[in-house]
Amino acid sequence: MSDQVVMDPIILFNKLLTAEEKTTNILENFVGEQLFVHVILQKITEKLMFRESILHTGLGDFIVSHNFALIDPALIPNLLYEKIVLKNEGIGKTLSQLNIESSRCIRNSGWRKKEEVVDLLNNYSYLRFDPGEVLIPFKEYTLTFHDIGMPGIRLIEYFNPQLIRLPINFKL
Repeated sequence: MSDQVVMDPIILFNKLLTAEEKTTNILENFVGEQLFVHVILQKITEKLMFRESILHTGLGDFIVSHNFALIDPALIPNLLYEKIVLKNEGIGKTLSQLNIESSRCIRNSGWRKKEEVVDLLNNYSYLRFDPGEVLIPFKEYTLTFHDIGMPGIRLIEYFNPQLIRLPINFKL
């Protein structure tokens, strides 16, 4: 018996928007393959690191999400900082690889028009995927690392609504 189950795309989007687990893992199960991060921009703003990235399929032919992060280097583990900031590795993958304990606190989630898309500095942003004329699902949350106890990363992720057009085999 297979552990692959076909699910309604709206149920999957709702899981993405409400889950406090690693989003990358959910998305990889959603698309059925490993995803890769491409960092578009990293810059220091005051004492925080601003990072803009996309998560895409292996061949880079489909962008799954467009993400913005504000990282406080003083409030994240040093090894995590080295991998995500200095080596441009993905946050979710690196947390899993290093087995770093963290908790997520969802601050906001829902659906936005493309003209309502903003980054974490409240600047209007153009997404690297074309959502068409539909609303864009998003989730904004913070990551707190257990050994530090204060939020060290704030993220907002915009999910490509065209995920609905992919064959969906969600592994439970």
